[in-house]
Amino acid sequence: MASQFINFDAVRNFFPGCEKPTAVFSSARLRLIVLLAMISAGCAAPITLSVRETFYRLRPELSRPWDSIVLDSIRILRLLDDYRFALEQGDRNKLFDLFSPDYSREGKGRDWWLEREEEELFRRFGRLEVEVEEIETYFTFDRLLPRLRRESFDWLAGPEASHPFPRSYLLKITMDSNSLVLKLPGEEKEAGRTSPDAEPAIPVAVTTEVDPDIPAPHARLSFNISLSGEFASPAGAGSFAYRLRERRVLVLRKEEAGWKIISQY
Repeated sequence: MASQFINFDAVRNFFPGCEKPTAVFSSARLRLIVLLAMISAGCAAPITLSVRETFYRLRPELSRPWDSIVLDSIRILRLLDDYRFALEQGDRNKLFDLFSPDYSREGKGRDWWLEREEEELFRRFGRLEVEVEEIETYFTFDRLLPRLRRESFDWLAGPEASHPFPRSYLLKITMDSNSLVLKLPGEEKEAGRTSPDAEPAIPVAVTTEVDPDIPAPHARLSFNISLSGEFASPAGAGSFAYRLRERRVLVLRKEEAGWKIISQY
């Protein structure tokens, strides 16, 4: 399949100091956008972009509905990062905010699930590390061409979009016979240190479908999660290492307050 390489000189203004502009490959079946937002070959200095800056600098190259799908993908990755950090820090209130009041699993609601997590994880471990990988997002939209709405721009203007991702992601979005690939930059952790973008980005596969009969957009977010830590023996016999690896699936719905978890398995 042949691809045409197009250079955009204007994107030099996006990332000052970069000699290599963003590249767009286009054909009848494929559109590839690679966002070079952190230090790489040809860039004079590392650049740390917030989620808001990343999206707005990418948006001019995105037509409808790609702009809306990209932003929803970004928002769900932000939710996943918040989910991971809340588990690590034992932050029950943060977890609570990620779940819809309508959450249900096996006939039980949000409070039951949070009490179970608190009992099985938070009370047992003084320190817990959580890693996620092999991320997949499957969107079901309620219209053929989803578009950015006022709520989308309100989210971009809010605190969730004001800081970078903690690590880099490589999105591959597939819609019908078209694909879009883009890199979302991670945070520059410390001045003078190698950027997270010098390390391999975490791949994220995104697929979409349309169901006009659903009342609101839904998503199924699946990932491998690794939980590791140490907990003390009740009998005072010392501490024991703990490690769990499993596949989790979060079912999400787009509500007035944004994407929320409504079930899981």
